[in-house]
Amino acid sequence: PVFTPGGETLCSGSADGTIKVWSSLSGECVQTLNGHKGGVKCVALDARGRSLCSGASDGTVRVWRMMDGRCTHKLGLTNEEESKTVTCCAFNPRGDGHKVFLCSGRRDGAVYLWASGADRAPPSNGGKGNTFKKGVVVHSMPGHKGKVTHIVFHPTAPDILCTHGDDGAVRVWGMAAGKCLQSIDGLPNVLNLSILAGTGHMLVGCECRSLEKAREPQGA
Repeated sequence: PVFTPGGETLCSGSADGTIKVWSSLSGECVQTLNGHKGGVKCVALDARGRSLCSGASDGTVRVWRMMDGRCTHKLGLTNEEESKTVTCCAFNPRGDGHKVFLCSGRRDGAVYLWASGADRAPPSNGGKGNTFKKGVVVHSMPGHKGKVTHIVFHPTAPDILCTHGDDGAVRVWGMAAGKCLQSIDGLPNVLNLSILAGTGHMLVGCECRSLEKAREPQGA
């Protein structure tokens, strides 16, 4: 689950493929987003809280407009096997100013960078209702040996992205080329991953009850 920036609403994904938007004041469900054909595994908001992305076991990432609950993007294809399940997703905080607007990670360890795309897919209800953008894969980046659990965009270096997988590795990627620049291995049961804007240092919180401080990602 994730809170909007002001804390007034909470968004959560469900095993039935829906996303619920809750009022944090009343505890009531104020909106239900329908579209995924499998359980929702992750949700994330953009920096302004205007758009929500969700990843599911159907192998797709959907982008939703919070104002009215409309699905604006459907990224990926229908799932053919469980390894294609989307396990995490995140918006690029630079938004429309960068070619990559979203990143997603899968159960099979692959990391995908997405551009918004101009093509629009027709609705599935015979031509009625809204259409949505299909999106374009900028890079597919294999490397993790287990599911991707965390995605963090570098706050000051626009080309740098960091990911963690349950293989115990943190990988630093150059988005322009789609290449791994650095790998930090042997980090057990990572619970949180962040990059300090002022220093560029990476902080990794582990289940071992310690906070690891990694050196600044190369290429930053």
